[in-house]
Amino acid sequence: MGIYTALVFSKAAQLQQCDLRAPYCNLQYVQVTRFSEVTNFFEFIEPFVRLRSLKTLTFENAIMWEDIYNGIEVVTSHITRLSFLRTDIHPHALAPLLERFPNLTYFSYIYSSNTSDGIRYPYVNCSVRDAIMHLQQSLEELIIVDREKDPVEEWESNWNEELHEESGIAQEIEPVSLAFGSLTGFVKLRRLEATVYTLTGPIPRAVFNEGATAVAQCRIEHAARLVESLPESLEKLGLWNCTEVNRGAEKLLFDRRRRGKLQKLKIVELVFSETFDVEDGLWWQTEGEKLGLVVTVRMDRGKDHDGPNCY
Repeated sequence: MGIYTALVFSKAAQLQQCDLRAPYCNLQYVQVTRFSEVTNFFEFIEPFVRLRSLKTLTFENAIMWEDIYNGIEVVTSHITRLSFLRTDIHPHALAPLLERFPNLTYFSYIYSSNTSDGIRYPYVNCSVRDAIMHLQQSLEELIIVDREKDPVEEWESNWNEELHEESGIAQEIEPVSLAFGSLTGFVKLRRLEATVYTLTGPIPRAVFNEGATAVAQCRIEHAARLVESLPESLEKLGLWNCTEVNRGAEKLLFDRRRRGKLQKLKIVELVFSETFDVEDGLWWQTEGEKLGLVVTVRMDRGKDHDGPNCY
């Protein structure tokens, strides 16, 4: 979209405020793609979000720098669905950005690096969590998937150097290894789709160095952390980037269901990033059926293909 498109939308917003008919006055959905060259991001999108009819805003294949949130004044309380698809966002930009969207019922962030020079911003759990905390009373659907696929913390030490020396992000950024944290405070959340290690934190390399027993214990702790973080309102759970390393949550999930918890849950989807035992898949489906759950197990086709359904 070019700059003239933004001007057209700005004019439409003015006409809308005057209760006059205009071509865009009933527009409910806007998708913006590939605007990395736009220096003042909010100056570009503000004409769009001022349209009171607008309900859904989607950004795709975009890069958002640290200062993208400077300059916007409008609060977009009329927008209820916000998506970032295959987008690379500076960790410091998320919270100030989402503050302008106080009534979201749907938020999706499909992280994927789009930089051509090899420098990318990390997916930082703490930043995403801070950005959505004001939505605990409204959010019904949450999708947080890291398509870069790093289930093991093998690149964390390199990140600190890269971020400090090349992209200018301060070193006080939260370590990549921290888990997302509990979602039990999101009382209306019906749908959750997330990368497994987003909810658990990845298994640190140091644990792998300690041997199989340490890894097994860490897997148990991670599985418990994931299951305990789920709200009782949940109806659909999608776990992405499942591997042999981070398995275990499905059994604890079934146990919790047997104990009378998560009674609203209907659908569980397990998306593997590596081959899995077919017999295990059949067992999950059979056990789920006994508990009134529809369990699907499949392979992820890769980050160049579609992730969760975000429309």
